[in-house]
Amino acid sequence: MDVIILAVYLIEAGIYALTAFILFKKHSVFPDFSIGYHTRAAMKSKEKWEFANRIAGITSGVLSAIIVAAAVLLMIFKASQSVTIVCFFVVSLIAIGGVLLIPLGMMKKKFG
Repeated sequence: MDVIILAVYLIEAGIYALTAFILFKKHSVFPDFSIGYHTRAAMKSKEKWEFANRIAGITSGVLSAIIVAAAVLLMIFKASQSVTIVCFFVVSLIAIGGVLLIPLGMMKKKFG
């Protein structure tokens, strides 16, 4: 794996890790919505706001670890540059979808 591509993976993982910390620990206190997981459902009550931010933070942290694991596996198996780039976009799309949709699904499951 090219060092530049590895750096891109690690930068993305770092962004997700920072997002995880902010959402899990440093989001705004309800009803201030300046920092946090912004959806209409999450902003309806304090309980929903706290739950959504906690789940979004955990999800971001897990996805950060998955991105690092993907980079390590691609290095171990000496994947070609094209495979590494394709994997980056696939993992990125899954991560974006996960951070957006997993908290919504968990909120629907818990709050109906």
